[in-house]
Amino acid sequence: LGFVGVQLSCHYGDLYLDEPEFRPYFKVISKLDIPVIVHHTPLPVDYKSILRYNNQRRQYGRCIDQGTAVGRELFSDLFDEFPNLKLSHSMLGGAFFAFVKMLAPPITGKDTVERFATESGKLQQHLKNNLFFDTSGSIQWGKDELECAIKVLGADHILYGSSYPIRVDWFMQGIDFVKSLNIDEKSKELVLGGTAAKLFKIKA
Repeated sequence: LGFVGVQLSCHYGDLYLDEPEFRPYFKVISKLDIPVIVHHTPLPVDYKSILRYNNQRRQYGRCIDQGTAVGRELFSDLFDEFPNLKLSHSMLGGAFFAFVKMLAPPITGKDTVERFATESGKLQQHLKNNLFFDTSGSIQWGKDELECAIKVLGADHILYGSSYPIRVDWFMQGIDFVKSLNIDEKSKELVLGGTAAKLFKIKA
């Protein structure tokens, strides 16, 4: 029937997607070789400290939830068990581009502090092979931030995403906003459709 993917939420109840309860489902997804769109939720599992203020809850809360979800997937053994699994997170993974170098730092061979030790090579490989991100309202990020995200994550890992209901200008002017970015034309083509076509195996 042309089925090309599924959508999941960042978490269900208190369970994020790296938990063992979801492994049987991901086993089927991996066998079908289809990607998963991971949609944000309005609040992370631990939400009490941001509940009082509406816009912090609505916007920042979604980012916390996405960033938490991406980090848990990355640091868990999820992609070790399912190396071909592809997850695409909305809202640029909660601005995950801002934390990539800190969470998966370049390997220098001079690591001396054990508590900062990470399996950077493996994490970077998972970022390359398994994780994708959509913009979910391009304009709301701002020009500098979106250009930074594309530079850090790569246009071949970013999908154009809209959302509704949101501000009319965010919804209606998003494509023109991407076209106005100070990035090369190939990157614009990837963000505006090329990455999605490849991820979902959609032929023109």
